Amino acid sequence: MNSNPTKPGWRSLAWLLIGALLATAFSCGIFPPLEVPVVILATLSAIGIISMRVVKLSLMSRFFVLLYSLPFTATLGYLFDAEFIWTRSANVQPLCQIHDLINGMLVMAIVGLCGLLAGIEATTWFYCRFPPTVPETGTGTGVSDLSRTFSLPVTVILLGVSIYLSALHSPAKTIFEEPYAIRTAAKLNGSWLISYMILILLYLDFEREKSSPHRRWKVLGFSAAVAYIIVVLQFLRGDRECAGLVVGLAMLFVTNPATEVATADGQRTRSRERRAMMLVMPLAISIVVFAGLGTLRNIANVSEYDDPDTRSAAVKYLTRNTWTAVCLNNLGLATDYYYGNVEYLYGRTYLDYFLSLPPSPIARRLNYVRPLDGPANPAQWYRCQISFGGMHPVVVPYRNFGIWGVIPVLFFCGSFIAFCEVQNERRLFSTRLLYGCVATSSMSWFWYSDMNMIRTLMICAGLLLFYRPWWNYRRSKDSIRSS
Repeated sequence: MNSNPTKPGWRSLAWLLIGALLATAFSCGIFPPLEVPVVILATLSAIGIISMRVVKLSLMSRFFVLLYSLPFTATLGYLFDAEFIWTRSANVQPLCQIHDLINGMLVMAIVGLCGLLAGIEATTWFYCRFPPTVPETGTGTGVSDLSRTFSLPVTVILLGVSIYLSALHSPAKTIFEEPYAIRTAAKLNGSWLISYMILILLYLDFEREKSSPHRRWKVLGFSAAVAYIIVVLQFLRGDRECAGLVVGLAMLFVTNPATEVATADGQRTRSRERRAMMLVMPLAISIVVFAGLGTLRNIANVSEYDDPDTRSAAVKYLTRNTWTAVCLNNLGLATDYYYGNVEYLYGRTYLDYFLSLPPSPIARRLNYVRPLDGPANPAQWYRCQISFGGMHPVVVPYRNFGIWGVIPVLFFCGSFIAFCEVQNERRLFSTRLLYGCVATSSMSWFWYSDMNMIRTLMICAGLLLFYRPWWNYRRSKDSIRSS
């Protein structure tokens, strides 16, 4: 972490001050020319990512800031064309021409970004002052304690469960058999999240096991299962939820504590940098593949890709993709604000989150209708009017508490992200599991719904409870054998 605790402290106050000034200007209806907030958002995002020093490399915190800012990259077009249009929906395109409306959307985003960065820096400052306890060399990682890992049969069973859960979410036909736009609905929408969390658990299990004769078979089985899920159950079905799994596994690989045992800080840093460099090319290829999949799955819609102008095709791709589609919810909120139609919920959405905690199978069995299964779901607020789903993290706090509620809610989000990253440095299984699970659901959280992260934490807690009795069983079994 940052060796000078005053730096993140002052940076946190600076971000809060910037956010408060912009929130005040927003409340007073004072907006600069549109190009100014476009540049400010891009500049503050870059500064936040570059200056961040939560831990060595700070992969998770930087990635979340990138996820937060990426949906607004489409607005960079206003720097070159005042009449820029960044959506293909005919009923929404006129909104892109109202600069005061876009101004409001961007200022909301900047205020939220300041809150997010302030939360990250404040947590960094706290842990600089009161660093967490790190296990002594050779402990905490479980590397030498083979009694604390799954047996080969248990690993095979869990891999089978993971594949089965992914298959439940996956449509029956591939995009070559059925167009993506009219494909059959998945059997169980949320099963993919459980599936990927199980894979994170298994990865950490064999990460701890360095000398077992079964480890090689575990790695081979794990690799085969991940490849099958990504290629067959995701890519061939036109889905990209597995992008989060790739991110989670990559972050766990780079921060593997086994490579840091008995090394100094400088050597530990170089170890992480080497591992990160090893992933540059594979991740670059993955980005190209994920991007190309968007074109492939819409192959039936020729009108989107029949433009012979390469420049126009590039602009279409950069402005009409998954993350810019998420920004349409921000556009819907800004439209309500511009026309004075915002209905503030005063925390009702967060109560609905709590009331929607029961899993859908249990709720159906009890004939309980969860609030988020209806129009109260934030993803439905602007659906079919402006957006196609998804939800950026600044929309819900604004709808509930207004512009001044955005800062504390995003501050809490930033504090949680930095907490996960700092706790991962403790090299404990529980903190590594939390880190991996949060990284895996990062895109689902920041681009779709807060509820995805709530579900992630519930699944993570369940997996941790599942793993702990296994430790106790294996330990007691070994004790009996030794006696």
